[in-house]
Amino acid sequence: MNINVNVDRSDVQQLNSAINKLKTYSAVKFYQEIQRGGLNAAYKVKKDAPFRTGNLRLNVKWDGKAVRSDAPYSGFLEFGTENQKKQE
Repeated sequence: MNINVNVDRSDVQQLNSAINKLKTYSAVKFYQEIQRGGLNAAYKVKKDAPFRTGNLRLNVKWDGKAVRSDAPYSGFLEFGTENQKKQE
């Protein structure tokens, strides 16, 4: 069975345009989902963080790439102090 299909230049241009829009949509949607997930993770870390002065919770942030805390003792709380060098 032979089937002949005629495709002109404008059809190819329309198809390419649609594919490019789809790629852009997917990238934007993917980025939005990553941001949403990061913000949710930061919220959960803040909610679960020990609360004494509130400093740790105030320092937990989503920077667009990672959840981080700028509190100077964050690492000790997350990883413990057993293998940490004492600061003099």
